[in-house]
Amino acid sequence: MNHLIPTKTLIPPLREGIVKRNCILDKLHKGLGRGNRLTLVTAFAGSGKTTLISQWIKEMNIPTGWVSLDCGDNHLYRFWEYIIVSLQTIDSRIGLNIQPALQSFENLSPETVINAIIRDLSEVERPMILVVDDYHVINNKDIHTSMNYFLSHMPFHLHLVIISREKAPLSLSRLRANLSITDILYEDLRFTKGETCCLMNTYLNIHLEKEDVKRLEEHTEGWVAGLQMAALSLEALTSSERHDFIMDFIGDDRYVFDYMAEIVLKRQAPNIQEFYLKTSILDRLSASLCNEVVGIKSSQTILEQLESSNLFLFSVDNRREWYRYHNLFTEFLRRFLKMQMSQEEIHTLYKKAMDWNEKNGFFQEAIHYAFVSEDYEYASKLIERNIWSTYYRSETQLVYGWLKALPMSYLKSSPILSAAYANCLLLTNKETISLPETRKLIEFWLQSAEAKADKIGINGYKQREKDLLIHYIRKLRIYYALFLESDPNDVIKMALSALEKLPENELMFRCAITYGLGRAYYLAGDTQAAIRTFESVRQIGKESGDLFNISAAIESLADIMYNKGSLLKASDICIEGITYLTELSGGRIVPYSGTIYITWGKIRMEMGDLEEAIEAIKKGIELLNLTSAKMQQQLGLIHLAYIYQALGKTKQAFRVLNEAICIKTQESDEVTAHKTRICLLSADYNMTLINEAEQWLKEQRLIFKDNRKSFRPNMIHDTAIRVMIDKYRLKLIRPEYDWSILLSYLDRQQIYASDAGWVQWEIEILLLKTRLFYVQGNNDKALQCLKTALVIGEKTGCHGVFIKEGQQMVQWLRNALKHKVVPQFVQQLMENFSCLLQIDYEKLINQSLKGVLQEPLSKRELEVLKLVASGYTNHEISKKLVISISTVKTHVYHIFEKFGVKNRTQAIAMARDLELIK
Repeated sequence: MNHLIPTKTLIPPLREGIVKRNCILDKLHKGLGRGNRLTLVTAFAGSGKTTLISQWIKEMNIPTGWVSLDCGDNHLYRFWEYIIVSLQTIDSRIGLNIQPALQSFENLSPETVINAIIRDLSEVERPMILVVDDYHVINNKDIHTSMNYFLSHMPFHLHLVIISREKAPLSLSRLRANLSITDILYEDLRFTKGETCCLMNTYLNIHLEKEDVKRLEEHTEGWVAGLQMAALSLEALTSSERHDFIMDFIGDDRYVFDYMAEIVLKRQAPNIQEFYLKTSILDRLSASLCNEVVGIKSSQTILEQLESSNLFLFSVDNRREWYRYHNLFTEFLRRFLKMQMSQEEIHTLYKKAMDWNEKNGFFQEAIHYAFVSEDYEYASKLIERNIWSTYYRSETQLVYGWLKALPMSYLKSSPILSAAYANCLLLTNKETISLPETRKLIEFWLQSAEAKADKIGINGYKQREKDLLIHYIRKLRIYYALFLESDPNDVIKMALSALEKLPENELMFRCAITYGLGRAYYLAGDTQAAIRTFESVRQIGKESGDLFNISAAIESLADIMYNKGSLLKASDICIEGITYLTELSGGRIVPYSGTIYITWGKIRMEMGDLEEAIEAIKKGIELLNLTSAKMQQQLGLIHLAYIYQALGKTKQAFRVLNEAICIKTQESDEVTAHKTRICLLSADYNMTLINEAEQWLKEQRLIFKDNRKSFRPNMIHDTAIRVMIDKYRLKLIRPEYDWSILLSYLDRQQIYASDAGWVQWEIEILLLKTRLFYVQGNNDKALQCLKTALVIGEKTGCHGVFIKEGQQMVQWLRNALKHKVVPQFVQQLMENFSCLLQIDYEKLINQSLKGVLQEPLSKRELEVLKLVASGYTNHEISKKLVISISTVKTHVYHIFEKFGVKNRTQAIAMARDLELIK
């Protein structure tokens, strides 16, 4: 978080001689005691708002986080970064996991950020206070919306204090209705006659008559800043002069500005006046910085003198190294500066501030002053000099903010800035990359960078910068091509060429380009090359610290194994990968590892472990909330929906699907197809859901004659066929398409899936063909397709793809069992369904084997039979199943009786003949 100013999250220290405001402090105590959620302090500048809350915090002795805002905090992410840092002064764990995503280029929603903070706050479980000072500087509507959300969901042990000059544009009606707000307004803050007398006569030692105190309090309306400004003049006046001054003193804003100029500023020594004016351009002051700007060596002495004299200067750290002026006084000084100095002279002051900040390592502050002074030439050059180091820290949000603030002419003239801007546009427009206007915009800036890259040497750039730019553009081109779904073979050539031209020790881009190469191999169908490449990414990423691409590579490796049907290996890759990332990150959370958790959950679902799958997928979605990986998060929600549906939790299934639909991605059309499939699974003669599925079908433009080979399943076409089949099955209406056209399409899909070695895809197509043949009444072909699917499932251990077919699958399994089709695997699936559908397993088996055995085996008898076939003795079976030997003998006797045999050998032979065991 090195771009944040740490002093902004310190509680302002209290000076000596502060009037204790007992009455208003009592109001604050009572509000907190009643359990009010919010204290809202609203009054104009100089009313003593910050001082009052500082007093209260000191008295309360409750852990408190404090953030003092300024105009530069109107960026949504910057605002919440400061909130997090302030809360970390209470507990360092708060917001720790969301910080990396806020610093990097993650397109987070406000709810994502706030939910992460609230979860961390909830774990602290002790009273705490958060103070947000100077909220009036915030004019970003998104920040106001996010604060409303935070207020609605923050834990009850957190009390929020908002200090503002203006009424905060927040939705507080509900809190007000519940009497949950302590409102501190100017009427509360204004000094009473007694407090004014105490301030003047006791603390400031200015002896005023009672009538003069009353008049001063009335004229200033108890405005603390006005009283302090009046006191500055009163100190140098005689008793009679003080009375005349008080009679003429008026506390309106225009008068105060005039007063500051005539009485405060001009009564200072010339060197102090000069110091005030020249340093007014600074947001924060230090002695060294002021020496540079003013051109003196005595700034430390002046700063200490001004602070001790209460001349509108405040220390913002405990060591008194950094200071700031009162906001109102700063505004006055800057206005007065423009009246006293030319634009060129003012720019010279800003130039000194920029040079000092850059020289001392505060290049972000230097860029800020360059923008304020509209020195875009300086800003653009400074950004260029620091852009690579900023990207190394993944602070691309900050870079994007700089680039958007620059006039377009400066972006166009710099190949480095053009390329960086293209990258920012690519990342922020991933979901609309298919739109012509988006591609045109990105292409414009990429071409602008490429056109000038060859000429970079004549513009004073170092060779290192030129080389980095060229590598950077090549990397961008590769990812741009992947986002556009270009021909993967073309992307392979691009990536290999880029790697060949990249120096071996240049790890900054090597890891990313290598991952892009792996994706291209995978999309081209060269699985082995993809595996080798992703393994390389793991090693390069370890050397470069690129945890993002390591996570992506691990997830891709697991996904490849999953598609090949190597479920155990895929699961191991996920488990080992998570451990590997934890070690590399030093135990810190890696948000993008959420993709690994979701893939792991998908694998566990396929293995039939639904509860474990839910846990893993939820963990993955939670981590991806910290990233911009919307498509992966959407995929996790889809998997979760199918699991909930299989468990009979239909409402939860539709709820998470609706969440997935709300995430706008290029795959949004497919999400609605998944929802339609869930409708079909839930329908079972529910005409409302069937009609919803029909309506979806009417909105699709379907062409089943496309012979182009697709590397992935076509969810929309497959779902459309399911809707057509169910419409025919449930309503007995004429199908929209000739069955032969649909069957031909499915035959082609099966070939593509088989060639690609994508097991689940092939099984799904076979089961869809099974549906089609059954609805046509062709039971033999239906059973043949089902058998092929079951054989593949038994070989690979895939359960989830069958479970996702729903209750209708049970009828098919019964038929398979009657025809002795891989009965051992079928019984495993039926055991799954008996749990999911809450059907008695023995009853399910009995109905299926009716006519094959006089009385089918019980679940326990099947277990005993398998152990008998494996050579276990009765004693060993007893220990294995934790039952008595007499019980084992009883089970064995029942098996013999049901099979009509007399010994173990005959029983085993019979079981193999029935294909109950291998």
